[in-house]
Amino acid sequence: TNNLNPTALLSAEAEFGSIQVHIFHHLRNEYRHLEAYRAEFEGPAEVYLRNCQLEVAQVTGARPDPDWFRDQLSLYKKQQVTFNNMAEEKKVGLFQVHTRSIKGHFTPSPQECLLKVHRAVEIIAHEENTKLLAEVMEALGRLANVPENVEDHVGHYQFQVALGERLPQLEQAYKYVQELYEITDEEKMKVPREHLKSFDTITGPRLEDLRNALGMAEDAKEARLARSDKELASRFEELRKQLLDILERSNDPMVSDEESQTRPVITHLEDLGSEIRDVQKAYTTYQGNQELFGFKATDLPELYDVQLDVGNKLKLWVAVKDWQVLATQWRSTSLAFLDLDQLEQEIVRYTKLLGQVSRTITDNPVVPKLRSWVDEFRALLPVLHSLRNPALKSHHLAQIDATLKTDISRRPDVPLEELLTHNVVDFTDQLVDVSSTAAQEAGLEELLAKVRRTWTGGDGVQVVEFGVNRYKELRDTYVLGSVDEVLGHLDDSGVIISTMLSSRYCTGLLRTKAEKWQADLQKMTDAVECWTGCQRNWMYLESIFRSTEIVRQWPEEAKTFSLVDKMWKDVMRRVHDTPSVYRCMQMNLGEKMGAANKKLEQILSILEVRLEEKRRRFPRFYFLSSDDLLDILSQSKNPSAVQPHLLKMFDNIKVLQLGDNGADVVAMESAEGEHVPLAKQPKARGEVEKWLVLLEEYMFLTLKRLAKIAIEDHDTKDRCRWIFEHPCQLVLSVSHVVWCQHVSAAISSRDGNALRNFGDECYVNLTQLATLTAESLTKLQRGLLTALITTDVHSRDLVDQMVDERVQSTRDFGWQKQLRATWQSQGVGEAEILLQQNNSVFTYGYEYQGCQPRLVVTPLTDRIYMTVTGALRLGLGAAPIGPAGTGKTETVKDMAKVLAIQCIVYNCSDGVTYRMMERFFSGLAQTGSW
Repeated sequence: TNNLNPTALLSAEAEFGSIQVHIFHHLRNEYRHLEAYRAEFEGPAEVYLRNCQLEVAQVTGARPDPDWFRDQLSLYKKQQVTFNNMAEEKKVGLFQVHTRSIKGHFTPSPQECLLKVHRAVEIIAHEENTKLLAEVMEALGRLANVPENVEDHVGHYQFQVALGERLPQLEQAYKYVQELYEITDEEKMKVPREHLKSFDTITGPRLEDLRNALGMAEDAKEARLARSDKELASRFEELRKQLLDILERSNDPMVSDEESQTRPVITHLEDLGSEIRDVQKAYTTYQGNQELFGFKATDLPELYDVQLDVGNKLKLWVAVKDWQVLATQWRSTSLAFLDLDQLEQEIVRYTKLLGQVSRTITDNPVVPKLRSWVDEFRALLPVLHSLRNPALKSHHLAQIDATLKTDISRRPDVPLEELLTHNVVDFTDQLVDVSSTAAQEAGLEELLAKVRRTWTGGDGVQVVEFGVNRYKELRDTYVLGSVDEVLGHLDDSGVIISTMLSSRYCTGLLRTKAEKWQADLQKMTDAVECWTGCQRNWMYLESIFRSTEIVRQWPEEAKTFSLVDKMWKDVMRRVHDTPSVYRCMQMNLGEKMGAANKKLEQILSILEVRLEEKRRRFPRFYFLSSDDLLDILSQSKNPSAVQPHLLKMFDNIKVLQLGDNGADVVAMESAEGEHVPLAKQPKARGEVEKWLVLLEEYMFLTLKRLAKIAIEDHDTKDRCRWIFEHPCQLVLSVSHVVWCQHVSAAISSRDGNALRNFGDECYVNLTQLATLTAESLTKLQRGLLTALITTDVHSRDLVDQMVDERVQSTRDFGWQKQLRATWQSQGVGEAEILLQQNNSVFTYGYEYQGCQPRLVVTPLTDRIYMTVTGALRLGLGAAPIGPAGTGKTETVKDMAKVLAIQCIVYNCSDGVTYRMMERFFSGLAQTGSW
């Protein structure tokens, strides 16, 4: 028994655990009910907290309207009922909840709020009544005062107008207080008796008295306005008399006496100005009164006239006083320290002032006197500027002394008074001319110095230098960069020197210096242009003679270039070390470059002759630029070097396939990837133009033999197989030949439906080709089908057209006008494809064209074909004309494909020279290409 544990025993019982869970679940539900009951007290608690925040001062400060008070009183009474009906205790499930204490805490709150609102109503009503009564009594007192003059009437009138606007607000305030006292009566509040008595027996009657007093004031308004109008008219007349008196005193004799002392006159005029300002102030006030009363404004034109007259006289005498001070100061100042800018500004200012004053003061002798003083210094001003010119040099000063017959110009401390005694104004023109000459010469010398600093440096100016760059990362090999900046500086300096030389002031030593610089600049310009030309030729030839193959073929030219190359590199190293343009010209590097450039141009001329020889041996070289041809010749031992340029020489040979030995050309490949083995294999060895001539010959031979094979296979094999077993170009041409044979046979047949039956066969052939397009084809095969369907569609349309036109003989124009292809023997065992149209006959060109697309042939295309073939038969040229983008070029190219002739499309531009066109036409003439 000592080891028994009741807790462990109970925990082991399953039923005990179930009971325990049930009890916990039941207790949780009971606590939820208790929590819900507690939540019912949250609303009353919030009401209680809001009530505690209510303060009397807060209400009285807000001055709420009576309806707000009534709403609040009603709210607090409802709160009283709610709190009184609150239960003191309640059984909630297992719990007995006691709420007596919280009810006792909440219940007094509404009653306290009611008392605070009552107190606020009483305070606001008493304060508003007191304020209203005080304002009404003050207004009654001011209305009772009768205005004695205009100033009193202005104040009384303004108050009367303001009171008329204020009266509705006073009545509203009275109504507000009245409603507050009604609330006290409704709530049976204890209000002091004297407060109610003050409102009922004093405020109300006094407000009514105010309404009556305001009405009486309105009745007396017209009489008072008439009295004020009369008084204002009298005052305006007084101002007019005062102004006439001021005007009369402004004409005091001392004001017009040029001998008068300035101080008394200025004092007298300043006193008059002060009186005028007083009149102005009174005039403004009286006009404001008239505007207030609604009277017509009275004008006082005399005021402006007197102001202008007295003001100008005061300005005149103040100017006389100030000018006397300035003139005395200037006369005693030495020429070197005289402020000419300040002197000129003062002269301009006094000139403007005299212009203003003279318009109103016409008979005052002081005005011309002041003008004579100002004119004296104005006439002196050019002389002073001339003598103070910093550009004056010793020979200029000598000319001035000779003109004035004195040494004043060489004494910087000479006072202005001494200049006036020598009458320097009489020599104004001579002195200004000497000064102008000095200024012009100084300007020209500064321009010359600017040019000199640009090229030789000095005064912190960076000299003009060549930009030198490393050439192709080669050691100690340099070339000039852009020389645009150098040429720009040369042009600018040239313009400056030309401007100097065109000036009549450029004389003597200055002209000699300018002419020397002009020659130097022209020399530098010619040298730079020659230098850039030499560099261009050197860079071009350097890339050519770098090839050992070129050196082997042209040893003499290579030797000459080697000498120039050595000199070039030596000169450019010196330029790299000393890039100053002027220094380089002083070392005569320009002359060396000129001599070198002549040798390079000789080499270029010889190269052009050598290249012309190569082109004559293989005319298709004419279609290559000199750079492309040199690229081929420099790698003549490498047959692959020709590959990038094949499309420029042949219509559609892009790649030549070489044999295992790297020398035999075994096949040609088009840009579309078509591979055609050559019938004979030229050796790509030796001079490149020789084996290219063989390549051209074997290309023609290969296509001619393959054409014969294709024609022989056509009748023995299914057409859908046959088209994929031969070169694309020959498939199109042989199909054309076979079609022409069938059409000719059908036309010549005695069966009238033969041509129509052949037309049906054409439809069947087209259907078969269309079916083939749905099969899995290579890109090359699909291109062939596209071109073949294009030509077969045109052939079908031609058959339908000839059926409609009832062509019955091969001599009918309906058949003769078509471009016809035939296979005809030319000798023993030889046969060729011939193309005919009308009377024109052409041999198939056998230019390899690969698998190029064909143009859709329209009736306009047929007419162009007919026109071109007719012109060629007559030995003429043909050139379609028409708007851009209409197919002129493409039509000619497509016709060349039919004839198997090389067609070269060449776009002209501004860069095309006559020599380029000469080479181009030579190639066309020698190859027979279009």
